[in-house]
Amino acid sequence: AGAARAAGSRQRWFAVTAACVALLVAGVVAVRPWQGAAATLKESLAEAGQVQDRIDAQAWNVSLADGATADHPLHKSVRPAAAAWQPCRWLGDSSAVAYKLQGANAVLLVARPAQPMVGAPATPPADPQASSGASIGVWNADGLAFALIVQGPPREYRRLLHATSGLAWTPPAEKSPQSLRRVEYSL
Repeated sequence: AGAARAAGSRQRWFAVTAACVALLVAGVVAVRPWQGAAATLKESLAEAGQVQDRIDAQAWNVSLADGATADHPLHKSVRPAAAAWQPCRWLGDSSAVAYKLQGANAVLLVARPAQPMVGAPATPPADPQASSGASIGVWNADGLAFALIVQGPPREYRRLLHATSGLAWTPPAEKSPQSLRRVEYSL
């Protein structure tokens, strides 16, 4: 009788655990459907860093004239030309392109997501996210999503962008308008 009771208890425990897992999975799917949902700025930044980690250093294609990249062009704000490219997957676009930029330790990701990134500016951010020695900025433009990933500090990131590109900049919250006044120095 004790063995039957233990077996019944295990079955109930298994059923309760399976029900909890099913509810958890249903909740995740309801909150964030896998395809077609717009990625947030934070998700886009994280995924861009992961894509950059998966880029195959031996798989760069130096032929830019073959038309494979026509649907994923470089953004006009990026100074360097592309030295090479390779296909990648970013923001649900399996035909996204990673460009290796000339004269820089940088990669530009270009994707055509089903929906624009939520919270991303329409121009390259002036202040990229900096972590692990890389500076990453993401933005939406012309139905495309862009991520500029530069190995180096934010000043290296800004060096790769045209000054007239209308960089997206917002003053830090702790700064008052008075502290943002222009200061002139004389020698």
